[in-house]
Amino acid sequence: MSAMQIHDALSEFLLQLEANGRSEHTRLQYRRHIGALIAWLAPEEDVAQITSTTLAKFLSSPAARETKKGRERKASSVNGLRGSLKGFGAFM
Repeated sequence: MSAMQIHDALSEFLLQLEANGRSEHTRLQYRRHIGALIAWLAPEEDVAQITSTTLAKFLSSPAARETKKGRERKASSVNGLRGSLKGFGAFM
């Protein structure tokens, strides 16, 4: 089986969410959250190379912990991001 790049995996995940009847708001939230991971990694990253350590490093990074203005994100926002990553990982 060939490698799947993370942006392709995100597209498939969003399609599945739509097929499952998830709201546009929910799909946009997933797109934002997984998009932050993609920006932190690289768009051509092979999803098979993403480990739990990779995700822990991301969740500990400023990309996940700070707003664009450099302010600390609320715990609920980081938890939402974590939940999106968990859902995406389960799909993968």
